[in-house]
Amino acid sequence: LPKALARRPPHGGRREITMIKCKNCGYEGIFETKMCPRCGEPMVLDRGGIDKLRREVAAAKAAGESDMLADGYRTLALAGDTEGEREYAKMLEKGGRVVRDVDLATEYFLRAAKKGDSESAYRYSRLVSRMSDKLSRFWLLYAAELGEPKAYLGAADIYAREGNDAFA
Repeated sequence: LPKALARRPPHGGRREITMIKCKNCGYEGIFETKMCPRCGEPMVLDRGGIDKLRREVAAAKAAGESDMLADGYRTLALAGDTEGEREYAKMLEKGGRVVRDVDLATEYFLRAAKKGDSESAYRYSRLVSRMSDKLSRFWLLYAAELGEPKAYLGAADIYAREGNDAFA
């Protein structure tokens, strides 16, 4: 019993849930998909909703609530939040809290990388290295240019072999 009480979330086990309202038909529900289940229109999580969910995810991370983390990062990723895309992709790549899905992880890393996220660019470069050296090389150099320390050694190696032409 003491261990169960120690794991119990604050506020008596209750957790705030981010709700979203469809601007087209007025449907209200938990943000789970990009499309409204009632009318099929796109559901958009506004900036306030994203900020609130980020705070909830940070609290869940501090409390060690892995289920909330997975759900929260998934929701943020679906909403197009860069941090959510990166963190959910890391979960998908590793598995454990979510079912391992490297293809979906690759997609989310690419989405975040396109928004200038250096860690996502580096991780994307590593995942696509098995498919395309040219694509992997581009994203590795881009990650280094964005300031990702993990990409520096690979970028330096490319530069040592190719010189300034590597960045052309």
